[in-house]
Amino acid sequence: MRVNPDPAGTAADSPTGRARVVDIARAAGVSTATVDRVLNKRPGVRDATVQRVLKAAGELDYLPEQALYAALAPQPLRLSVLLPAGTNRFIRMLGDMVGYSQEHWAPFNVRCRVEFIESFDPHELAAALRRHGKRSDGIAVMALEHPAVREAVTELAAQGVSVITLISDLSNSPRVAYIGLDNRAAGRTAGYLIGRFIGARSAQVALIAGSLSYRAHEEREAGFLHVID
Repeated sequence: MRVNPDPAGTAADSPTGRARVVDIARAAGVSTATVDRVLNKRPGVRDATVQRVLKAAGELDYLPEQALYAALAPQPLRLSVLLPAGTNRFIRMLGDMVGYSQEHWAPFNVRCRVEFIESFDPHELAAALRRHGKRSDGIAVMALEHPAVREAVTELAAQGVSVITLISDLSNSPRVAYIGLDNRAAGRTAGYLIGRFIGARSAQVALIAGSLSYRAHEEREAGFLHVID
């Protein structure tokens, strides 16, 4: 809906008796230009002023009830989830579950998108963080332990975009929280179980990790070797 301010007229002057922008401005104690910005959803108006203008518009029956509810509705919370691309079934399932959950988040006014990033390219991940930071209120990411990624997260934090690390954390970064396992404990558990299976005999053990660029894999290796050694 596009509204044009009409500062000269009032409801009494209107042939239909319908309230005009000047009536809303007078009732809300603001200028007609401010009313125009609010009704056309343009930025630059404080939240308290927006609510006052919309309240006046509703009381004067300027907006239909449905349009008033739509105008009063808060902007959706925009979230992005960045996961590594590849054939890892758990990661793919996690991304799919985020997509399938959209309808459950709708009543809470939350919108979420998922993007799969080249697994071991920190510069591509940093670029994706900055790209999503321009249109997201928060980002969850399986982080690579790399200065380029850390710098991107620091920039987003300075801009007020919250970043949460998933599965693999990012050291010395202003991320809000980490969601995942205690990876050193997971490595120690694996080492303990291998030791139980091998018993007292001498044996060679192969340790396979996706990439030590992920702090999670590095911590699991450290925990494993701590027990085996």
